[in-house]
Amino acid sequence: MRYPDSIPQCGEYLRMTVPFLTQNSMPAHPLNYTLAFEVVSGINEELKQALARLTADGASLTAQQSQQLFDTHVQGGDADRSSEANQKVGEILGATQNIAQEMVDEGAKYQQSLEREAPKLVNSVDGAQLQ
Repeated sequence: MRYPDSIPQCGEYLRMTVPFLTQNSMPAHPLNYTLAFEVVSGINEELKQALARLTADGASLTAQQSQQLFDTHVQGGDADRSSEANQKVGEILGATQNIAQEMVDEGAKYQQSLEREAPKLVNSVDGAQLQ
């Protein structure tokens, strides 16, 4: 679990995160809040260092920099797992599509056999002939 902290501890991180956003001139949207939360909670030292490098001269983060920090330092491995999961889902859908096509083909064969045998059923006179 990425955020195992208790409610009181998360409340403390909240009290620390809002001033952090203000001090670093970061808009308080969810992406920046996540970046700030990870820095003030101490769970992401690499992010803290990267953020410090980008704001060392007092510059504010651009939206693009925030997104890049998030993608690299927060989402990171999750993006790889997400891509792998998407690939597996694609494989499952492909296999399902193949099975569905086989069922359609078998249904078409059955339909043809019924159409071929239907005249015999119509012309049947008694049960013996029907069998």
